[in-house]
Amino acid sequence: MNKARSAAPYLELSSKTDRMQTEHLIRAYQTSDKDAVLDLLRLNIPQYFSPEEEVDLVRYLENKIVHYFVLEFKNQVIGSGGFNFSDDKTTGIISWDILHPEFQGRSFGNALLRYRIEQLQQFKDVQKIIVRTSQLAYKFYEKAGFKLLEIVEDYWAKGFDLYRMEYVRSTCQVPKEDLASRGSNT
Repeated sequence: MNKARSAAPYLELSSKTDRMQTEHLIRAYQTSDKDAVLDLLRLNIPQYFSPEEEVDLVRYLENKIVHYFVLEFKNQVIGSGGFNFSDDKTTGIISWDILHPEFQGRSFGNALLRYRIEQLQQFKDVQKIIVRTSQLAYKFYEKAGFKLLEIVEDYWAKGFDLYRMEYVRSTCQVPKEDLASRGSNT
């Protein structure tokens, strides 16, 4: 796969929209982060995820991970999300967005999404970026420039529909305000 440059392992961000004006860090996922990421998922059950999805996340973290990141605030993992590719490497797929409920609505989710879109845009072969999410979080992606392409009822679990979306903005202009919703499933 041709790419302009590899994904940076660390990125420090200053959250200008967060009232506390504090620093947070996006860094590459490490296996030692697994328990913290699973805890984040559990904190979002049943509001954004079905309990059955924990097995899928474990399988992803152990076997399917390509580029996955954690978001730290004051040395605590408060979010995670990644991306991978279609088999032909022309589609970048945003995957497994999870944000601690206490940090939703404070622009942290937008920062993590923006970072990954920017990383995907550096891969020369990537022609489009998609996300597979649910009815519980699709508005977040819609405001970030994703267009709804398909809905499949009860895809993730009973009551958790698949919303397949494609990024349509030509530049990475994720809205500054963050929604309380988060979420992406793969």
